[in-house]
Amino acid sequence: MAGKFADETASTLHLPLRTFSLKELWAKEPPEDAGDQSLDDYMLKATQNMWLDDYHAFDDFRHKYWAEHRRAPYLTPPTRAAWDFGKTISRPDRDDAARKVQVFRSWFRDQFFHGSQPLFVMPIENVGPRYRDDPPK
Repeated sequence: MAGKFADETASTLHLPLRTFSLKELWAKEPPEDAGDQSLDDYMLKATQNMWLDDYHAFDDFRHKYWAEHRRAPYLTPPTRAAWDFGKTISRPDRDDAARKVQVFRSWFRDQFFHGSQPLFVMPIENVGPRYRDDPPK
């Protein structure tokens, strides 16, 4: 579906279409900071350890909710898992994660934004029905 969308978008906007793999580009020309790590290995902790910010973004809400109701708010299972994980991350680990995200951002810009303004179509996941009572696979 993403491929068809990219083809139609490129045709409509009269743009050249280039397909690529970020993982393959990273493997060929990784940033110095990454050493021999794959893109997935380099970014895994970086993306996970940014959850500290998400957790603390709701500190004021949790405090006010507790003050008013004398109990913690209801959390959906995904939110509870994210907050439980987020509160275990140390500030130095979060700061290292932010540094790695910045390294990735600089590498990405160097790869694609030199003299042009590309349009990216990036499929994030395979989309399909999601039934409420079926746990994710």
